[in-house]
Amino acid sequence: MIIKCTNSIEVNSIKNKWKVFLAGPIQGAPEWQFEMPEYDNVVWFSPRRPSTLDKSTFNYNEQVEWETKALLSSNVVLFWIPKQLETVEGRSYAQTTRYELGEYIARGKKVIIGVYDEFPGRRYLEYKAANYSNVLGIYNNLNDCLDCLQNYINADMPNVWFTSDTHFSSERTLELSKRPFGSIKEMDWTMISNWNNVVKPNDIVFHLGDFGETWPVPYLSGLIQLVYGNYERDGKMDINPSLFDKVNEKPIKITHRETKTPLVLCHEPLTGKKWAIKNGGFCLFGHIHGRQKVKEFGIDVGVDGNNFTPININDIMFLINAIKKGYYDGEVWS
Repeated sequence: MIIKCTNSIEVNSIKNKWKVFLAGPIQGAPEWQFEMPEYDNVVWFSPRRPSTLDKSTFNYNEQVEWETKALLSSNVVLFWIPKQLETVEGRSYAQTTRYELGEYIARGKKVIIGVYDEFPGRRYLEYKAANYSNVLGIYNNLNDCLDCLQNYINADMPNVWFTSDTHFSSERTLELSKRPFGSIKEMDWTMISNWNNVVKPNDIVFHLGDFGETWPVPYLSGLIQLVYGNYERDGKMDINPSLFDKVNEKPIKITHRETKTPLVLCHEPLTGKKWAIKNGGFCLFGHIHGRQKVKEFGIDVGVDGNNFTPININDIMFLINAIKKGYYDGEVWS
């Protein structure tokens, strides 16, 4: 499926699919974005408007807004810079593409780069791209870029992630938690982008409460299980259970498969501490908005203490191993 620029992104059509943004020059370049193969598990975001559209209806702000949201919500950005077909007066070829390439590599997006051999600056791009682990490859033709994408998707093994206290669209949380964003819009889309940078469509994500407004759910990758926080329990947020893969009104217990370590997933740390003491395991929690991360009986997985990004089960087990060795913060519970 190709979703073209300015067309509304039908959220039900992108849920649990790989979202790939087709980045590259528009002016002076061939219309390669409309020739993508059909993959059952991939949605292509194309910034190119059909040439048949009336140019008098073009709205620059609308175009940039659409592209930005599509880029931020994508799992992979495929940059292809083909050979220039024609010169556009007053414009350097691929000038916007070069900016976007630097921005989204820096944002941590998984990036595939394709550049034709004679492109000025290709050698510099290759040199710089080699320093970033999120650059999946750099090639000189589009077919190799697509092969790289398929290999990346096919190598996907489901993973498990944890997060809490996103409080999407909450002005109150933005202010009280002193989050480093200039607006609600920046906060929401940064968290969506960070989430999709690490979570793949087949992964499992446990969200431990205080989700916030639920409009971002279809944009988020993974199978999301929500554990109620105080906002959900108190009715401060209108939760539609059908949006999530599973909703748990009470804390739940899981077991780490390799180490057999029992984990309780809850919102408030005091609840988890009591369980951990009784059962000899550890708790994962949120609620305290980054005031402490590693406690004697558990770990804060909330976004405020984890760079506004879900935390992986392997990182959780690394921290639990540190706790067992006596490395944890003092007793501040709430």
